[in-house]
Amino acid sequence: MFPLSGNALDAVGVCKRFRFRSSARRGTLKDLVVRRVRLEKRYSVVDALDDVTFSVRRGQTLGVIGENGSGKTTLLRVLAGITKPDRGEVRVRGSVAPLLALGTGFNPELTGRENAMIELLTLGLSRAQAKSHLEDVIDFSELSEFIDAPMRTYSGGMTMRLGFAVATRVDPEILLIDEVLSVGDERFAVKCAAWLADFKQRGKTTVLVTHSTPTVASQCDVALWLHRGKAAAFGEATGVVHAYVQAMREQGPGVHAYQVGAPELLPVVRLPLIGDVRQEGHVTGAYVDGWTNGSLEFAFEPIRDVRGWTIRATIPVGMPDSGTLSAEVDGKLVTSAPVLPGEMLLRCDMHVAGGRSAKMRIVSSPTVNHHTMGISGDVRDIGARIDEIVFDH
Repeated sequence: MFPLSGNALDAVGVCKRFRFRSSARRGTLKDLVVRRVRLEKRYSVVDALDDVTFSVRRGQTLGVIGENGSGKTTLLRVLAGITKPDRGEVRVRGSVAPLLALGTGFNPELTGRENAMIELLTLGLSRAQAKSHLEDVIDFSELSEFIDAPMRTYSGGMTMRLGFAVATRVDPEILLIDEVLSVGDERFAVKCAAWLADFKQRGKTTVLVTHSTPTVASQCDVALWLHRGKAAAFGEATGVVHAYVQAMREQGPGVHAYQVGAPELLPVVRLPLIGDVRQEGHVTGAYVDGWTNGSLEFAFEPIRDVRGWTIRATIPVGMPDSGTLSAEVDGKLVTSAPVLPGEMLLRCDMHVAGGRSAKMRIVSSPTVNHHTMGISGDVRDIGARIDEIVFDH
């Protein structure tokens, strides 16, 4: 039935059907077509998963994409053992930790500390192990100031922080993630992404459900596209993403109405400059969400002498191997390096005297268009995202 291989996960012909008592009224066209509901005597039936087959090798990251209601979360619940398939087989080799709906099991009347302890015990740790990990959970969540307050006083972001921090204390072979990468603020989300990257580097396996096709294209090795409970495509991530995006485009403009809301260029924006420097005047080339149009220009004035700086940037998916990231100061090229998609550091050792204004231009070339490339619905031509510039004094 299952091949003897280095696979961490195998699913063969998995089917899952949900039955619920139907109302007295007859099913509408929407029920029968859009929601895939069938009537069997007094019960309505939904085939959430229908003959789904795929495999994931150890150390790979699988991205699962599809429209709402396509069966993505049901699949994760089957892989986690929360729900049993009606037909077909699933073989899981190694321990599994699901990150599904972070924090939903927390008791709002108990403190964050008490909830974290209970959650660690629930995940299978002994009392001694849970106690030894508790301070690490608090440190990772960055909630020490609030950890002894009842969780009914926590915001949604704080609750998700604590839930993710608890999950990091478990060291499974396979991690199942359902749309939980955007936890808390942007800085904490970057911290979580770094933890997940380290998890992958240690040879662990991840299954990620997300609506972000660029995330699947950049972070996943293979992808599974679910459509109305069936596996529409499975294989190399970029190819599956391209097929999915093309299919969504063919459904008509209503599906991609969000494209018209692409972020505009900002005439003024505060840049993430770290150090004793002051940003001056207008910034050109920056979008609301932090990406650039390929040429970011701004002026800065050091409060005290600068001896160099490091630019931390994110290179978009689709940037060719011939791409470069460079920086100019007052029209002079001071540093340049080749790029690959993902995070990178660009170092510049240059003295700028305190109190003297300077103009910096950061250029990423060429720009990429994810809409044209079939990776996502983003219609902009984008260059590198400048995450921070750290000045040395």
